[in-house]
Amino acid sequence: MNTLSSRQPNGAEGMSRLAARPSTPHEGSLRGNRQVRRSYTVIWALLLATLPPVYATDSYTMIARYVSLVSIMSVSTNLTSLTCRWGLASVFVPSPPSILIQGGKTDPTSSFTYSSSPNSADTILLPLTTAFTTLSPPFSLLAPTGAPTYAWHTLTPLINLNGDWLVLSFGGDGGPSEPVETLADSTCILSVNPAAETVNFTHEAVVWANQPPRRIYHSAASLSTGKKTYITGGLKDDGSGAGFADVYEFDPASSAFTTLPDLPQGLYHHSSVLLPNGTLVIFGGVFKSPATGNSALLPLSTLYTLDTNSNAAGWTTRSIAGAVPDGRRGASSVLNTNGTKAFLFGGADADLGSMVGDNWELDLDSCVWRQVFSADQGQWFKWSLSHN
Repeated sequence: MNTLSSRQPNGAEGMSRLAARPSTPHEGSLRGNRQVRRSYTVIWALLLATLPPVYATDSYTMIARYVSLVSIMSVSTNLTSLTCRWGLASVFVPSPPSILIQGGKTDPTSSFTYSSSPNSADTILLPLTTAFTTLSPPFSLLAPTGAPTYAWHTLTPLINLNGDWLVLSFGGDGGPSEPVETLADSTCILSVNPAAETVNFTHEAVVWANQPPRRIYHSAASLSTGKKTYITGGLKDDGSGAGFADVYEFDPASSAFTTLPDLPQGLYHHSSVLLPNGTLVIFGGVFKSPATGNSALLPLSTLYTLDTNSNAAGWTTRSIAGAVPDGRRGASSVLNTNGTKAFLFGGADADLGSMVGDNWELDLDSCVWRQVFSADQGQWFKWSLSHN
């Protein structure tokens, strides 16, 4: 099998038109998201979903220290107390190194289901400039104007503008504030200044940048240094169970979404990573089985890849032999320093009835999976943590 990570990137990015901006019914019935409820503080998976390659080294020991920051469980700091949540979006902001967390669902009284719990507009910053214990993370709850109450959306970095990072927020369930969940109206541009602990939101109009229709359970991938974002698949947020196969590129140089070749099939709650050479890799997730009409997991022996540097490229289906992880949806993934390895953590089965907590490494040169931690060695079972 051909190496995925060895090709050389082509082309260069232009200056962004965004630089002109001022710096300013679903699936599942798990009650109260009970798989993440614990009586003490836990921080385990956000960095697996959001750390850039420079932090995700080949040593899995380092990743294991942070791998699940995304499920925030009753974390108390000297600034605020944060309730547990799921379906949130998160992004790594490179300078100064920080993680921004936004939205999601909460159920502090265990009165709702996985999908009916209230949406949150919380916008949370976690600085990574100094060491801290995972029992007492230095979270800051910010108070920006216009933060959306979205869940199952994505955040990806675009460009650095004089110390402010512009971040693309796309998709997500809007809760009661969005009576129609299928319009092309979900895009926000965030201006993030981690040093000043400020975030400004601009909710773009329906006609802006030819944005795609709203969706949930999609995946968005970009390099940690920002620039182009690639949005793949997702689930229509109207209870129909219809999956998307469409693929979009957002280029901040033109401030526009453009369509790319569709995925081989509709896919949602999957993982995607963008390699430094421009190869987009898709794995895991759920599709509707043509044979049964039911949800089925894409085996992790199958990868979909697209050369984003080629105007004539289409999707390639690649098969992996040997030991592979069990199929799953809602897992977190991240690349190592040079984009030669991807790490996979957690996930759930097709119907969200059971969870997995193991950790795997995919060597993108040899296309071989290797188990790093078994489920009983990981930090509990997690899924629907953060989309990236």
